[in-house]
Amino acid sequence: MYAIWRRMVKTSALALAVLGASLPQVAFGQTIERISLEGKEARATKHPKISSSLGHVETAVRGSQPLPESAHRSAYGGGIQVYIHLADYDANYVSRLIEKGVQIEIVEAPLKIIQARVPPGTLESIAQLPFVRFIGEPEQPSPNVGSKNTEADGVLRSNLVRSSLGVNGSGIRVAVIQLGFMGLAASQASGDLPARIATSSTRADGSVAGDSAEGTAMLELIHDIAPGAQLFGVSISNSLEFVAAVNFLADVAGGANPRRGTSGGVDIIVDDLSFFNIGPYDGTSFISQAITAAVDRGVAYFTSAGNHAERHWRGFYSACPGSNFHRFNVPSCGPGVADEVLDIRLPANSDFRVFLQWNDPFGASGNDYDLRLFDRDSGQLLTAADGVVGGRNLQNGTQNPTEFMSFTNSGGGTRNLGIVIENVGGAQPRQLELFLPGSAVQEQYVIPDHSLPNVGDAKKAISLGAVNWQTPNSIQNYSSRGPTLDGRVKPEGVAPDCVSVTGNGGFPTTFCGTSASAPHAAAVAALLLSATPSLSPSQLYAALIAPTVELGTPFPNNTFGFGRIDAFASTQLAKNQPTFGLSVAKPGPGQLSWTVSFNYPNPSFGAPTLFADVYFGYLRPDGVLRFLGPDLSQSAGNLNNPQTFASFLESVAADAGTSLAPTEAFWTPISGPPGQYVAFFAAMPTGAAPSGNLWSLGSNASNGGANLQGIAVAPFSVP
Repeated sequence: MYAIWRRMVKTSALALAVLGASLPQVAFGQTIERISLEGKEARATKHPKISSSLGHVETAVRGSQPLPESAHRSAYGGGIQVYIHLADYDANYVSRLIEKGVQIEIVEAPLKIIQARVPPGTLESIAQLPFVRFIGEPEQPSPNVGSKNTEADGVLRSNLVRSSLGVNGSGIRVAVIQLGFMGLAASQASGDLPARIATSSTRADGSVAGDSAEGTAMLELIHDIAPGAQLFGVSISNSLEFVAAVNFLADVAGGANPRRGTSGGVDIIVDDLSFFNIGPYDGTSFISQAITAAVDRGVAYFTSAGNHAERHWRGFYSACPGSNFHRFNVPSCGPGVADEVLDIRLPANSDFRVFLQWNDPFGASGNDYDLRLFDRDSGQLLTAADGVVGGRNLQNGTQNPTEFMSFTNSGGGTRNLGIVIENVGGAQPRQLELFLPGSAVQEQYVIPDHSLPNVGDAKKAISLGAVNWQTPNSIQNYSSRGPTLDGRVKPEGVAPDCVSVTGNGGFPTTFCGTSASAPHAAAVAALLLSATPSLSPSQLYAALIAPTVELGTPFPNNTFGFGRIDAFASTQLAKNQPTFGLSVAKPGPGQLSWTVSFNYPNPSFGAPTLFADVYFGYLRPDGVLRFLGPDLSQSAGNLNNPQTFASFLESVAADAGTSLAPTEAFWTPISGPPGQYVAFFAAMPTGAAPSGNLWSLGSNASNGGANLQGIAVAPFSVP
């Protein structure tokens, strides 16, 4: 730990030099003694079944002390709100918890989690129940933050969809999930929102307004782009309420849905929320799986990629000899080189949260890492006594590989702080992933890659990055980048932000962040569905992504995805869907034989009528897109290294007023698990010059996607 001590000497000396004083040796010795004693005490009091954040709250309650400012969100409404994680689920367990004075709010039996409020001072007795595996704080999301109209309307060319194609989103239900909808009535009164909006809440307190006006701002953007769409809003405050909102909107909201042929549910859901440490950032967390399940039931889902590109670090644990603190400057342990503190700056009267995760199995981590907070001005590691909450969970084989720490700067000046990662008890080196949402400024070691949180990593949702509407070909610095931890390209696309809203409910009048990009894309999707109500989510996604404005290299990439959304090109594409017949056989191990019959009716909007080529790709059930190589009999190419498609319908032309009905048979190897796949075919006009891959065919020129004249999608099974 000598590197941290060296930084303590350096920062203390600097502070005293500013005051015109010399550095007494005893001060550094006292700091070392404090660290040693505090560390032993903290490790002795780590609880195997109660998070350190809740432990700090419980200690304050028992001692009749005020709660730490950053923990106020954990205690309200007559008790401390918690998640009780069960070793297994039995209905009798609920009764036993009620006997302990627990107020049950949500029972999520499949996840073996109960959301509840517990009387202050009773956490220990509840933890002693044999069926209780762990008690933690609820995972709370971070928003990606009429008289006003969004300037993105022109950038997206959605204005042309309404004026030229006569499509405004009518007949389509679009729902927003957010922390609240403050100012909703004011936006309705000003004409920026329609009088009829179906709002509800899955929050424990039942509030629709909640504690945010961001939901209202998102609805305003959707209404600007797709004024005919029917709007819904659901307010949530934590992860279980989020899942409840997704399921309600997918299956119940609005009653019978003629377009989907279901007894209830909306057509499109959009949120702008980021969750951390619910699961690995690979789409397998229970909230991301809830989104995937909703898409499987026929709902298109859009979310923000997140605003975390400048508030993220990742790396493999490494420490210098004799130290148990991670060195952020890994190459050397020489004097003044190894850096065990990640510098952050916290403005006055603000707080921050930091989330750490490592690659152990959830529910079975035996490697104990802790988060510590270092004061660079005083040269001290801060503790709970200084207002630090959490960061010191025990991992002994049954806990999650996560740590959470929060702190509030209630003073009038900026605090110069630092994040320290401590290896407790000889934890094995692991891949570490750290996010710092909130007000803190990360001053060094910023790693934009892999900065998508839970929700943004969902496998069958479209995640949106942000480009300023005034400079729509440049990514916003804060827009989160992919790939996901399992290697998928994210975000799938980008849309404008920093647009005008009313500001009702106390929200800013300029709406920046991927929070603004996501509702823009969802509104464009409503236009597409309004034009072609028969589109499945896969077909909708294909029509939305195929004719994007291609940005960045290589293509696709983990900054812009497949490019900027173009509403006009996408709606034209959606209105002119080709059809095809597809039969699949399995002639041998790892091989599939395809027979394709393709039919493309002539477009009605004045595009070329001669079509020669069709290009092919497929989507695996785990969400991975694959493309065929230059020869259709060769191995499939990976999306991360796309290959150019070869035309297998050569020299096929059609006269005006006719349509194509070519048939072609071929075979190709296919990799991936058994299950339902989705095949994509794209039609091109004669003389078009394809480049890149299926998704870039319509965006390689400045014609707004006119080259790509149709997308057909069909499911097939792999035994």
